[in-house]
Amino acid sequence: MRPIKDVIEEKLPWLFSELGFRIVSYSVDRRDTSTVVLESDGFRLPFRRELGMVDAQVAADDTRHSEGRFTKEALSAAGPL
Repeated sequence: MRPIKDVIEEKLPWLFSELGFRIVSYSVDRRDTSTVVLESDGFRLPFRRELGMVDAQVAADDTRHSEGRFTKEALSAAGPL
């Protein structure tokens, strides 16, 4: 399975080009769990894919995150991640 970082760069390029997000960290472990954290001037978007399930959150800072289901639904116009 491809790392979530690569999938987001391919399927959601508008996050970078139109909204100014940048990748600040990413990782993949031995069990194919992958994470990527995107940041813009005002928001932080952490994504985590584990066992084929994607969890996405949005936060104005490191401490307050919204419900992942709603974030994923808002981004789902690009198709499944």
